[in-house]
Amino acid sequence: IGQLDEAAAMISDALGISDSAPALWDTYGEILMEQNKLGEATAAFLKALSLEQHYPAATMNLARLYMSQGNTEAAVTLVNSLSDIMYDLSPDHREKLRDIRKQLGID
Repeated sequence: IGQLDEAAAMISDALGISDSAPALWDTYGEILMEQNKLGEATAAFLKALSLEQHYPAATMNLARLYMSQGNTEAAVTLVNSLSDIMYDLSPDHREKLRDIRKQLGID
């Protein structure tokens, strides 16, 4: 088993215990995205966002996934949804958001 497969299995086990943590769903989505399981990754990010509407990491990861699929409009909508809370984000998340906005040609 590769490291990503092992990590996915561990996160899946954790979600079996408690599926109400957006951070777990976001991490699971990142792993699935790395494995090119984009449909499952999308579902994981959307689950994280259903648990916490403006969860920054999941919002940005889903935007990145949409960008990789050429769905710029959906990515822009997601990124813009964080604009109102940008200064409440951690410095790391603010930097990532700026990078995504730049890639999308928003700034």
